[in-house]
Amino acid sequence: MHDSNPFFDLPYESAFEALGNDFYDYVQPACFPKPLLRFRNDDLLPLLGLSPTEVCDRHFVEAFCQFLKRSFTKPLSMALRYPVLQRFMRKPIIRQCCKS
Repeated sequence: MHDSNPFFDLPYESAFEALGNDFYDYVQPACFPKPLLRFRNDDLLPLLGLSPTEVCDRHFVEAFCQFLKRSFTKPLSMALRYPVLQRFMRKPIIRQCCKS
């Protein structure tokens, strides 16, 4: 079914991996029971060497909602870490702004 998906033939490069291990964790991809495509960026497709007429909504869903094929060498997907500084420092600032 997903073997003919044109997204799966693109040469992906993992820019996140170049950041180093401090910026991401390997995780099991999320499983969305009812994936819904809300937007297709057809303007981007020619920049990737794809034609909007050869890419259907199912192709987007398979590649970016169901994660049916990952071209990375790792068995899991990468999740970027939320910066610790933002997590702990932003809350007091928001509270101070709301007190006035």
